This record gives sequence, structure tokens and C-alpha cells, in this order.
Amino acid sequence: MKRVFYVFLLVLVFLLSCCAPASEKPVSSQPVSKPQDISKPEEPLDLKGYWIQDGYENLETYQAGFINDSVIEIYWIMDGGETIALYWSGSYIPCENSAKDYSWESDADKEKTEYAIFASGDDKKSFAYKNDNIEYKAGMAGVTTTIKLNKAEGNVLTQLKNRFETVTVDKKELEILSSEYTIIKSKYDTDFAFVIELYNPNEVFAIDYADLTIILRDKDGKILKKEDVSLPKIAAGDKVVMADDFSVSFEEYDSVEFKVETDKDIGFVKQSGSGIVPNEVFEITNVSEYQNDYDISFTGEITNNSDIDVEYVTIYIVFRKDGQIVGLEDEFISDLSGGETEVFEISTYDDIKYDTYEIYTAQDL
Repeated sequence: MKRVFYVFLLVLVFLLSCCAPASEKPVSSQPVSKPQDISKPEEPLDLKGYWIQDGYENLETYQAGFINDSVIEIYWIMDGGETIALYWSGSYIPCENSAKDYSWESDADKEKTEYAIFASGDDKKSFAYKNDNIEYKAGMAGVTTTIKLNKAEGNVLTQLKNRFETVTVDKKELEILSSEYTIIKSKYDTDFAFVIELYNPNEVFAIDYADLTIILRDKDGKILKKEDVSLPKIAAGDKVVMADDFSVSFEEYDSVEFKVETDKDIGFVKQSGSGIVPNEVFEITNVSEYQNDYDISFTGEITNNSDIDVEYVTIYIVFRKDGQIVGLEDEFISDLSGGETEVFEISTYDDIKYDTYEIYTAQDL
């Protein structure tokens, strides 16, 4: 609006000067200055924004991505948009003039592409902009084709913004808040048992697939045992306690290392619509304890106090003697619908001597 007013003002001044009455005195001849060129200089070509593969409407799997000031990222869109997997993350070199055709060489961000299952293994990739499309070559399983991306607009732009919210927001790894562990020797075997509390620091993402790696070493640093354990699902901002054990062939060790890793392709999911619920919605009630000569049994009820159906829930029991872990048991509950209550029974045949027990729940895979 200011520019329009400025142009209007210049034109008005020019017109008024043309309409001014002639002076009675002779006017000396003066050179007439030319009007200033106030046309706006052409803007450099700007490719920032969201892009989607030409003809995506007719494809089950297609590519789409975005460009910001210095990065281009392209993703595979699969399963009707339910699955997004990284194909390329690399440098974007902005065009410095108003050219209609432009190309640049993108250097791969190996930290992102190296371990992404569906990502290109190339160190560099050539991109070209012409005829309003971005073109590049993409390959998988020995087949290479030229992909053309169109600038997203309207409803498609809105959909891509929502879809890529899960990839443009920084993803934070799970945090281990506390851990307890011990060797439990029973009449059947020797187990390494642990109880661990996990925190999901993400505000946007729930954790759908993550693994816990446990490494036990001797006093010389040699690895005695390495075990990988699948972690439960954890809602955004939530905390979960899980317990597990695995068989070992030794009773002594010097150090324990816990390492959490979330799957970069499918481990982080947008909380909204994920079906992953806060752990507090699971309520344990009416717990009874029975002991006889053969086993120890616990019965009770678990209620899903949300309106979301949950496929699997794990109930953990941690047995303690003088505050120390002396045994673990767990039980899977399947198909616990929103608002539903189910009866559970957990039995152990180990000869566990305990004085207290704790019960935990977690939404499982």
C-alpha cells in the first residue's frame, strides 16, 4: 500500500507541475530531468516451501518434501500417508538471481541418511529447477527414475505442513530417569533382572518403537553379556516403569550400561491420532495375593480409563526383600477397549522370599 501511495504521489506531483500557470517572465531553458525508474527490481528465485511429486494422486507411494534456507529434505510417503520415511536430507544453495532455470549440487547430511532404511546412500545429489518443477534422479533396488516435484498449494500445502510437522520438529531421545538391577539365582536358572523408569521429553511425539540395550562387563572391561529389549510405547511427555530379566551364565559382573535408541524411521509418531495413551489411564484395582505350596498368584482388575482402544498392555510385578529386587513377573493383556475392565491373574513358580511388591503397567507393542 505504501508503494502504491508513493507512486500515486509522484504521478500527482508530475501532473500538478504540468498544470501550473505559466510565469509572465521568460523562463530560461533548463535541461529536463528524466523521471526516476521506480520499478521494483526482480526478486531472486525462491524455492523455499513444500513440494510434492507430480502425479502423486495416482501413486500408492510417492515423494514429497520441503526446502528451507539451507536444507532440502525429501521423504517417501506410503500407506496412504500413514508412513513417512526419509529419502534425502542435504544442503540447499539458494539462487542469487531471478533465473528461471537453476541447479545445485546437494551434499548429503550423513547423520540423518546413513541409518535411515529408505534413504539414498549417495554422498551428493543433483537437483534442477525448470518449467516450475524440481527434478532429480531417485533409485531403489537397482531401478532409477527421474522424479519431478511441484510446488504445493492450497489444501495440498496444508496437508503437507501437517504431515511434516513430525519431521521438522526436533526429536528427542528417551531419558532414563532411574534404574535398578541385580542377579537373581533361583532353583531353575540365573537371571539378570532390572527395573527402569523412562521419560519421553517430546511434546509432539509419542514413542512407538524403541530398544533398550544392556551391556554387562567384567572388571577388565570385557563384555560378558549384551541383551536387546523392546521398550513399551510411551505417550508424549509421559513416564513409564518397566521390568524385565534375561538369563545369564555368571553371577558376578563389574559394570552395567543401559542405552536407549528409538527407531528413526518409525519410532517417533505424532501423538495426536497415534493411539498411544498416557500411562495413568490404566488403573489397577481389587488386587488379591494367594500363596500355596506350589506357586504365588495375584489376581486383580485393570481398567482402561481412556476412550481409546489399546491392543496390548503389560502388567509388571516387582518383588522386594528389604528394599532389594528379588523377583519379577509380568502378564500381557490384549484388546483392552476404552472404558473396559478386565480381570488378570499372574502366577510365579519361583520360591521368592519377599516382604513387599509393586505393580506397574505399560502400553506394549
